[in-house]
Amino acid sequence: MFAKLRNRKNAADPASVQLLYHEIVETARRPEFYRDWQVPDTVEGRFEMLVLHIFFVLRRLQEEKTANGTEDPQAADFSQRLFDHMFLDMDHSLREQGVGDLGVPKRIRKMAKAFYGRVFAYENGLKDGTLAAALHRNVYDGVDVEKKSSAALARYAEKQYRHIMAQSAQDLMQGKIDWL
Repeated sequence: MFAKLRNRKNAADPASVQLLYHEIVETARRPEFYRDWQVPDTVEGRFEMLVLHIFFVLRRLQEEKTANGTEDPQAADFSQRLFDHMFLDMDHSLREQGVGDLGVPKRIRKMAKAFYGRVFAYENGLKDGTLAAALHRNVYDGVDVEKKSSAALARYAEKQYRHIMAQSAQDLMQGKIDWL
């Protein structure tokens, strides 16, 4: 049954999914986030930056509509495959770090819960002007940072979000993205 779903005519190209994911990871690892804006250079800090950047892309793809105004099935499929690829990569990373077979699913569930919590907070933050607070709470999580670092990250996130939202979903689904 699942093979039919994966082999549909509008199925995402796995190479494009992998390429876009690689671009997102590279951007999330930019040194200035950690050096200039005091994002903790830890597994958790890197996870936070990955989630933030993948949120931008998933949100843009979610906005893609067909001519009759319904959800674009190609964009939806690509989004799902990008999400799946991210969690497969996390699974692989946990195993490389020595987490055992029984521990990996528990950690992945915890990461997925954190991911969905961040998406909810960032979507609401963009709507009601509380993105800076959501970023501070999630990214810095009790770490004492200069207010200007947190504010700079929030300004960056708002600009980057608008920049990604203006890009072509077709380009994204071909693995092409332009970051600020």
